[in-house]
Amino acid sequence: MERENREETRGEEEKVSIDEVDRIFSHIYEREHLFADGTIHKFYPDYYMAHSWKRLRDGKGIQEHDLIMLRHELEEEKIMGEGLEIIYEKAHNEVEKTWNYSKALLEYLKTHDA
Repeated sequence: MERENREETRGEEEKVSIDEVDRIFSHIYEREHLFADGTIHKFYPDYYMAHSWKRLRDGKGIQEHDLIMLRHELEEEKIMGEGLEIIYEKAHNEVEKTWNYSKALLEYLKTHDA
């Protein structure tokens, strides 16, 4: 996914600024992160997140879990920042308490393919 293709992403009730979308995009697709096993690498590609991102980018068929993903990733990015001091799993588990993308996605998948 190229930087040039990013746009301001809006849902009916949620608004995310272009700056926040940039931060989320960098967090998901560009930055390396520290993992609990001590490795440092970018996130592995995720099929469902890619579909969420596409719906958000296209502005069509946006689902509740897509918006939750945005908020989840933004909150993770706020905790982790651009450095490698915070372990991903710790930030992820904390954010899941408020913005549980995994749960929302599983609910969606009960009645949809992606």
